[in-house]
Amino acid sequence: MNHHDRFFKAVFSQPKHAIDHFRRFLPAEVVAALDVDTASLVPGSFVDERLAELHTDLLFSVGLAGSANNGAEAFVYVLFEHQSSIDRAMPLRLLRYMMRIWDRWLETNGNYPHQLPPIVPLVLYHGASAWTAATSLSELFSVPPEALASLRPHLPDFQMVLNDLSQYSDAQVRDGGLAGGARLLFKHIQELADDADGSGATWMASVVVRVAAAEGLMAARLVVEYLLVAKAPEPEQLAELVKPALGSEGAKMVMSTADRLRAEGRREGRREGLVPARRLFVALAEERYGPLPTPLRQQVDEASLEALEGLTEALLRGSSLEDLLSFPDDE
Repeated sequence: MNHHDRFFKAVFSQPKHAIDHFRRFLPAEVVAALDVDTASLVPGSFVDERLAELHTDLLFSVGLAGSANNGAEAFVYVLFEHQSSIDRAMPLRLLRYMMRIWDRWLETNGNYPHQLPPIVPLVLYHGASAWTAATSLSELFSVPPEALASLRPHLPDFQMVLNDLSQYSDAQVRDGGLAGGARLLFKHIQELADDADGSGATWMASVVVRVAAAEGLMAARLVVEYLLVAKAPEPEQLAELVKPALGSEGAKMVMSTADRLRAEGRREGRREGLVPARRLFVALAEERYGPLPTPLRQQVDEASLEALEGLTEALLRGSSLEDLLSFPDDE
């Protein structure tokens, strides 16, 4: 999961922020038909695994408005789209994901109920250019308009709700505390990451301050983490910029977040380095000694990166299998 996805899920998986977004960015008639205040997160993802780096999703169960609909259920399915190029087949992809939602609902509620819960598909898009692709399934059918008019009653169709952040003003997207700060950063994150002279740092600090004023330092920490992972700006600069408004506690929060991210990065780097280090040692050792004895294979599987580097150096110096088996692990 990339840093865009992590930030999106950290913010919008919280029902209060999802509800805020639904009230502001779903069509008014949809909000009127749904009891959005009842929104609750449904666990799981319905995205194709091979496309998980391009978009991520959240599913919310909501009630229907009106006393006559007591107990009736609907879903709002939010797909967060952050690839640089527009997905021209998005309605078809959404249909596949919606079918998976219904399939799971059927498994949970009986295979053949008389009615299905409606699903409102919402795409949150923050690409560099405006969305120009289809927003309804019928737009993807390769038929002349006059033929489509005749065939339409017999074809599946739906209109997705598109929230293209590039088409909203900053004032429209920034309200709403943490959710507003997230939308604002999603809208501008690419230009901020390309900010060569660092002039956007003051603006980014203002987003941190705005979120902290609305929801506290814990919420602002999520914004800081997103900015630092996106490498815009440097933590020391951000700490100094937020200090006048948030005081020393705000500056400490920025630096402690940076320290944690550095430590996590070092740990992740060590984990990623273990696999090629193991492969290299095994390949070199088996070329010299043939199939390795089980105790040595177990030792290699459990060794730290530093121990593997030592084992490989010992192997290259001509150490025997007995010497390798007795080689200490330094962790």
